[in-house]
Amino acid sequence: MNPYFIKVKLNGESLIFNWISDDNDYVENENGVFLNYQKVAFEEVYDFDNVLKDLKQKRVNCPNTLNCVNLMTDMGLDTKNLIKDNTYKKLFWGCNIKAVTPKDAIYEPIWNKSEFQELIDCIEKLKSIETKKIN
Repeated sequence: MNPYFIKVKLNGESLIFNWISDDNDYVENENGVFLNYQKVAFEEVYDFDNVLKDLKQKRVNCPNTLNCVNLMTDMGLDTKNLIKDNTYKKLFWGCNIKAVTPKDAIYEPIWNKSEFQELIDCIEKLKSIETKKIN
């Protein structure tokens, strides 16, 4: 299994985590403390700060928000109790993934206040994680 390093922008910091994909996708940790690699090249950026800023301004970038929510699940954080199934489905369908979106169709979700709050509460939950620097 090869390491796949991702950059997570959170609370004004850049954290680099090792995302592992096997039978279960997860982010490397030691007893719930996420390992923050300092000197490695990374493959992707998950900008939680920007997603949260957009949500607070009543804007949703569905692909970026969905990627962040899914990464949180891979980090072992329970997003199911924060985001209702219908809100998650709106995020998914709002990505307009070619493989599942009918030709010439575009889905643009209409969001209400409670859905914005669900997404904000979910993304803010990540602020509480613990990290450990690995040089």
